[in-house]
Amino acid sequence: MKNSKSTRSMCVLACLVVAPLIGSATHAGPVEPGRFYFGIEIEGVLCGYSEVSLTPMVNRIKMVNLDDTLCAKVGVVITDVQAITLMKVRAILEPTGVWVTPEGLNVPGQRFTGTIRDNLIEGVFEIEDTRYDGADAPVFPADLSPDEVLRKYLEPETFIESDDPVLVLQALELTAGSKDSWEAACRLSRWVAQNIGYAIPGGGTARKTYDLRAGKCGAHAMLLAAFCRAVGIPARVVWGCMYASSYGGVFGQHGWNEIYMGPAGWIPVDATAEEIDFVDSGHLRIGIYESPVTALNPRQMQVLAYRVGTQQMVGSRTRPQTAAEPVPANARALPTGTW
Repeated sequence: MKNSKSTRSMCVLACLVVAPLIGSATHAGPVEPGRFYFGIEIEGVLCGYSEVSLTPMVNRIKMVNLDDTLCAKVGVVITDVQAITLMKVRAILEPTGVWVTPEGLNVPGQRFTGTIRDNLIEGVFEIEDTRYDGADAPVFPADLSPDEVLRKYLEPETFIESDDPVLVLQALELTAGSKDSWEAACRLSRWVAQNIGYAIPGGGTARKTYDLRAGKCGAHAMLLAAFCRAVGIPARVVWGCMYASSYGGVFGQHGWNEIYMGPAGWIPVDATAEEIDFVDSGHLRIGIYESPVTALNPRQMQVLAYRVGTQQMVGSRTRPQTAAEPVPANARALPTGTW
């Protein structure tokens, strides 16, 4: 099983080092211990491959700024990221690759207060995701194809080949005997988390990711969406950014999944971070994935408050949890990608 905390850090490292030297998107990934791969992406095509030893570069890395198209430092370190049950963030973002709407920013578990003008987001996000317990999950298999709204999330797409025979067979084998659609979805999410490593560039589509057994966070999400759709469970890829404790605390561009569970609606999960049946509240959602050319473009991000375990944090100051701020019973601390 991959180390999810290291994966989260690797997603941030992918936005580092080469960014100040060029104007294009940059990527990074491990080749072997002590050596890393760096590449430049131009119009969706990876170019300029090189391998570098980080040992002589340590001091230089400390001086490099984060790529301001993909990441934003926040100066708040939370070590147990998967136990984050609430986060309040002030942000100025100008994302590309998706048309931002109030509906996309205000979803169960996330509330946005502020303005959106010409895709410029200015305001405060309050994120408080809760764990879904599988209550009233649809039967499995279920036939939701007649629903016009859901049909889009049951059909194959360019990067989500849910009709590929190999993927269909694997999904059917993994979900055989599931008592309901939630158990089936969790089986698929667990398989992706445990069998797909983090790599850049990795597989660019669901099928290529399956074949290579590696990919970026978006590739993980595309494979899980393809698996779910292959067995009749509506699923989609969403993107935004995710908090990581690396580099003094940072939000990095990231993609994950939402899976439809009938009356419970769309349930977020993050197989890349090994959050197979939930997402921690360090996930800030921008919208549904629309284009392979996406960028967060954070202008400013500030953590105003957050909750981990039994402590409520305000900025860098800690105060005890009060009765008015109960910790959700489903708060968990588990081991803990960019797009």
